Formats: sequence, structure tokens, C-alpha cells
Amino acid sequence: MSAGAVRCDMQGDILVARMSGEIDLSNAEQLGLEVAEAAPSDARGVVLDLSGVEYIDSYGIFVIHGLRQRLDELQKRLVLVVPQDGLIRRAIELVGLGEVIPINTQLQAALQVVGQPDS
Repeated sequence: MSAGAVRCDMQGDILVARMSGEIDLSNAEQLGLEVAEAAPSDARGVVLDLSGVEYIDSYGIFVIHGLRQRLDELQKRLVLVVPQDGLIRRAIELVGLGEVIPINTQLQAALQVVGQPDS
């Protein structure tokens, strides 16, 4: 396993943050802060791509919840990308993260969800 990292880039008015490696107590807060700070004020939302994450602990999941709350306050959407066969898929399902944050298996589908008008 490898240390956690995040790489951010814009796709139109959506920030795509690709996390990789291990997301745990030692780095989750810093990685979450990097994503939050990378989102421009005029961004529609954030796609958090967890496809490259090898491990996530409860604190990493807590930080994702915090990011969702922060983006909600700014009226921005957060959508996760977690492949069906992803290493962390079971952990994400066990904590019910999909009940509060939309989860897609593909980046393009997640971008479409963020890009949809609010209902």
C-alpha cells in the first residue's frame, strides 16, 4: 500500500479530485482540506474519485462526510466514484455512505450527476 495522495483538476465547472493510496487517520484531514481548498467558488460541485484508494479507515470516511457538509453549505454537490470491484467498495457500503452521497462506478456518470440542474 502507498501513502495517500490527491490530484485535482477541473472538467468544465466541476472539480475532479482523484485520491489514491491509503486514506487514514494520518492523512485524511489534510487530503480533505486539499480538496476543499481546490474547489473554486464558481464550481458546480466536486467529483471525488476514489478508484485509486487501496484502503480507507473510519476517519477517512468521517472526512468525506465533513467535505459533503462543507460543500452542502456552499450549495455545491459532491459525488463519489467507487468502482464495483474497488478495494474500498465494501467499507463504503457498510457505513451507508451511499445513503447521503451519490456513488457512481464511472467518472463520466458522476460528472453527469454533478452537472444536473438542482431539483
